[in-house]
Amino acid sequence: FAAETHVDRSILGAREFIETDVLGTYVLLLWARDHGARFVQVSTDEVYGDLEPGVPSTEDDPVEPASPYPASKHGGTRPGPAAVRRETRGGHWVRRLEG
Repeated sequence: FAAETHVDRSILGAREFIETDVLGTYVLLLWARDHGARFVQVSTDEVYGDLEPGVPSTEDDPVEPASPYPASKHGGTRPGPAAVRRETRGGHWVRRLEG
């Protein structure tokens, strides 16, 4: 799986993050669809924004990314899956992990 990482790099070059995390996810979803494969997408707890130290995030927390890195990670969970949702045979799952 391909992804861009590092908040600081995303601030200096958001385009790379958007291309990889959004378009790259779409390409992988198309491959999964075409090959009847399941697709599990791993994201980041950074999508929840600035959390209080020591307070874990949950997948029910509001999404409030604070930089292009988590915004692009979250972006990859939206348009790509929506474009292939009805066609993906095996399904699509997103899991956000604490970093």
